[in-house]
Order: sequence, then C-alpha cells, then structure tokens
Amino acid sequence: MTRTATTADVIVRSLIDHGVDTVFGLPGVQTYPLFDAMSRSGIRIIGARHEQTVAYMAFGYAQATGRTGVYSVVPGPGFLNSSAALISAYGASAPVVCLTGEIPSKFIGRGLGHLHELPDQLATIRSLTKWAATVEHPGQASELTAQAFYHARQGRPRPTAIAVPWDVLAAPAPAPAGAGAVRPIPVRTPELDHAAVARAARLLAGASNPMIMVGGGARDAAAQVRELSRRLQAPVVSFRGAGHRRRCRPVRLHLRRRLPALGGHRRAARHRDPARACLVPLAGPARRAADGAHRHRPGAGGQARA
Repeated sequence: MTRTATTADVIVRSLIDHGVDTVFGLPGVQTYPLFDAMSRSGIRIIGARHEQTVAYMAFGYAQATGRTGVYSVVPGPGFLNSSAALISAYGASAPVVCLTGEIPSKFIGRGLGHLHELPDQLATIRSLTKWAATVEHPGQASELTAQAFYHARQGRPRPTAIAVPWDVLAAPAPAPAGAGAVRPIPVRTPELDHAAVARAARLLAGASNPMIMVGGGARDAAAQVRELSRRLQAPVVSFRGAGHRRRCRPVRLHLRRRLPALGGHRRAARHRDPARACLVPLAGPARRAADGAHRHRPGAGGQARA
C-alpha cells in the first residue's frame, strides 16, 4: 500500500532540494511527523537534551561551513528556549533556518491554554528573525520553505523561521512530495557601489601600513581578500569571521589569541601591528562593530569600508 505524502514530507523534500543533509533537533509531539519524514529521507538528525543546544549547533554549523544551519524544536517554550542562539546568529549575520511547530489551527488565537501555546507566536518569532511565516495549509509548505532559505541568505544573511500547526504538519499533501515543488530561489548578488570602491581604492593607494579586518559577510570572498592582502602586503584579522585567517594567506597577523566574538576589535588594538595600522579596510559585519571602537581610540587610523 502506497503511503500518502504529508506536509512534513513536502518540507523535507524542500530541505533536500536546498542541499540540507543535517538537521539539529529536539522532537516533541507537535513535530513527530517532521522527524518521521526526515528519518525516512536519510537526513542526518543530531539531537540534544535542550532546545538551546540544537539551535547553537545550527548556528555553529553555519559559521563553520558557510552553509545554512537548520534546526527544529517544538513551539512555545521550545522555541523560546532556542531564542538565545537565534539572536546570537542574528547578531553574527549567520544563515539559520528554524523549523518549529504550532498548536492546532483551530486553537490559534483563542487563548484556551493548549499545550505549548504562546500568545501570537508568529509575532514573537518575527521579532527575533529576519523573516518568518506560518504554514496555514499543506499547499503553502514548499513555497514558504523556499522563502525561508532565500531570506536567510539574500542580502545580509540572518535567521529565518517557519512554524507549522500540529494538524497541518500531519495533513495529506495536495500532491506527491516532489510534484509541483517550489525550487530554490536564486540569491541575487547586491549591486556594487562603484563610488565607494573608488574611494576605498584611493585611500588604500595612499596608505603606508594598512590592516584588513574581515567579518562573517566576507566568508565567501576569501580568495579576493587573500589577493588584496597580497597586493597591499597587509595583515588580515577577523571579527566574527571564523576561518577567514586560514583562508586569507599569505599575509596573516598572528595574534596571541583568536579574536573573540565580542570586543575583538578592542583586543586587536592592544597588539603592536594593529595599533600601528594607518588604514583598516573593513569587510562584512565587522564594519558597524568597529565603528564604536574607532570612536574611542585616540589617534586611530582611517577606515575604508568594503
């Protein structure tokens, strides 16, 4: 007998289409259909004993690999338990997708105290993410999953989330899981600001001792940063840019400690070479973080933003 595909199967099919092979998750009664579908698909599920842990693992996965980290938790308190990692990923501009549940559709907004009910859960999720939506019927599952991955990576990468009511997740899909699926939406490269590039080039041409600081937004530009470093003979340090310094040889600044996620620019300023830098090209989210430290450094050199 052929098994009928469910909304959960459609979501898992979309995960696979987006290259997902690992999901960090803590299952519960509201998300059992999703975990069953992932198990059938061969997606690797890595669990933990607390929702915050699986969310931080997804965040770390995104930081370490450059791919979108995916995690799944139950609604209400389960989602709230994961929120510390979610906002950490938001601040670090990491692409993370949260798949959470929701109370049954007929109970949403009624305040009847259903298991794990959170008043206006979607509004809460939207306050902590770049984009979020609720799958209200099976026909939306493929499109909204594709939208979640698109918004997680388009422009400045940041976390997104989709919530699926308990009854909708287990409901029969309107078509087989792979039929009529919304394909991954291409991520557009932001338009180049030619005036800003020309200004940065002029500043760099006149710099005698530049240093390059990269953030997470430059993760996919390691080759370009390496070439800029070679041409300028400038050291490279990272702010929330784990892995950059290994990929940005040949000129690399060897700090006594790797720059921490918070206040890394201040720590770097205590070392001799960064303190002598007359110009610091900033790439990725390191830009805004460095602004505050720059204002508090007497005699600090210039900044060229890329």
